[in-house]
Amino acid sequence: IKSEMDEFLKGDVDLMKIQSRIDYLKIMIETLESIMTEIRNRAWTIKNSIAWKQFLAGG
Repeated sequence: IKSEMDEFLKGDVDLMKIQSRIDYLKIMIETLESIMTEIRNRAWTIKNSIAWKQFLAGG
């Protein structure tokens, strides 16, 4: 019965569309998380660069 159910579900067009949408959204989430991490890291790098230049200037 399980194998019949799997074959039935694999042939369901609506289910395939929904699964495709889920896969797309998972990729989007991973991409956006990566972008946010990069932005956070850049902010930290910029802050430290400014602090270093202030230190070198004697301030």
